[in-house]
Amino acid sequence: MLNKILFSPSNSWVDKILKILVLPFFSFLNLFNFKDRAGRVEFICFFAFSTFFNIINKILFNNENLLDGFPTLILFLSLILNLINILILITATSLICRRFHDLNLSGLYSLFIFMFIALSMLSSIFFNNVLLSLAFIFSYLIGIGFLMIKKGSTKANHYGQPIIFKI
Repeated sequence: MLNKILFSPSNSWVDKILKILVLPFFSFLNLFNFKDRAGRVEFICFFAFSTFFNIINKILFNNENLLDGFPTLILFLSLILNLINILILITATSLICRRFHDLNLSGLYSLFIFMFIALSMLSSIFFNNVLLSLAFIFSYLIGIGFLMIKKGSTKANHYGQPIIFKI
C-alpha cells in the first residue's frame, strides 16, 4: 500500500500532499537500513517532519500552564515523546548515511555531521562558550543544507539504484 502511494505518479494536489505527509514514515521503515540510498525528497520531508515534531514538543513542555494539573499525563507524554525522539535520532542517522550513498560517497561522512553536534554540546558544557557552540551548530546546518540541495547520482552507483518518488 505504501509503495503504491509513494512510487505511482499522482495527478491531484491532494495525492501530492498525501505523499509528502506519508514520506517521513517511509523513512521510519528504513530505521536500521544503512546500505541503500535516500533521495532529496525523502530527506527533506523527514527533516521537516522532525522539525515540526520538535516544535510541538517544545510547545507542550515549555508552556507550564498548558498541562498544569495533569502530572500523570505529563509523565506519559514525556515518555512517549522521548521514545519518538530516539526513533527520530536513529532514523536521521540512517537517512544521513543513505543520503551520502545517494551522492556516491561513503556513509562514514555522516560522522562529520554528528561530530559538529557533539562538539556543539561539549563546547556549551565544558567551555560555556556560546559563540563556539553556535559555530558548530552553523557548521551542522551547512552540512544538512548541502545534503538537501545536492542532487544525487541519477544512475546506479556503488550503493544501488536511485530511489525516485513520483510526486
